[in-house]
Amino acid sequence: MGVDQFFVLSGYLITRNLLGLRRDARPRRAMAVFYYRRALRIIPPYYVALLAIFLLEPVPMSEAPWYFAFASNVRDTLYGPLKGQLLAMWSIAVEEQFYLLWPWLILLLPERRLRIAIVAAILIAPLARGILAPISSDAVYRLTISRTDFLGLGALIAWIDLHDVTWLARHRKHFLAGGGMAAGVFTALSLALPTFELEQHSTLYSTLGFSLEAATFACVLIIVRLANSGPLYRLLRFPPLEYLGRISYMAYLCHVLCLHLVKRLDLSGPFTVALGLAATVAFSSASWYLLEQPLQRLRGWVPLRSRATGSKNSEIESPRAGETPIES
Repeated sequence: MGVDQFFVLSGYLITRNLLGLRRDARPRRAMAVFYYRRALRIIPPYYVALLAIFLLEPVPMSEAPWYFAFASNVRDTLYGPLKGQLLAMWSIAVEEQFYLLWPWLILLLPERRLRIAIVAAILIAPLARGILAPISSDAVYRLTISRTDFLGLGALIAWIDLHDVTWLARHRKHFLAGGGMAAGVFTALSLALPTFELEQHSTLYSTLGFSLEAATFACVLIIVRLANSGPLYRLLRFPPLEYLGRISYMAYLCHVLCLHLVKRLDLSGPFTVALGLAATVAFSSASWYLLEQPLQRLRGWVPLRSRATGSKNSEIESPRAGETPIES
């Protein structure tokens, strides 16, 4: 379910980013800045990870076009997922496909219709999953249309956050209760119904189960978003955890590969896990310092405001207070 939580977080961060661009620039300039920043952040590490996998592991090269084109979720739905190092790439495909449509809605729709679009994204996913459940469990799990409620709830939180900065805080107790209730109903159904689990591919889980997950994780995000003191805040600001967050993109891309390579040493289980984790952190750290961080210095090449007009370049080279490295 970690990927599900990430979709909610991504919907929040990307939508907040786009709403800021909508406020500060004309649509054409905002679109150029968004796609340039996303390409700079997402594509180079992703391609490096894919090249490492295809070079070091026995993966058929005939599969490469699906992955380099960010269409692995479609490939997995049509032909069944490839086990092993490429298994996690479907979620990156969902993200990229989300980027193809979402900026156009956020940047071009009138304010009134924008709210309708966000709510529609939330409502269409359980309907799509209900239709797809009897046809393909992979379609339910991996297709972008099946995940828009996770992304849309994050987007709705971002929209509320920017339009009324106190509304979330005023209703914090309601979100605590709502998240607990959604998680409680999910747990009760899991205990009461043997078919209410992901591997059983039931229509009830495909519709209600995923929706309860989405609601729970949206409430979790709000609680974390409002944390500015106390044990939770101190835990999340713990420097080693912040560092893992900084390198988490490549860690997600390469962790299965690192574990598979370590398994070749035929060590005992605990040593394999420890060495696999160390290899993942080492590879991801190298990627951050040698590739990802240097690339972020190029963000100003497409400024938020055109220099030709004499406007000051408002490009932000490092995250503002309270922002995460992922957002930047």
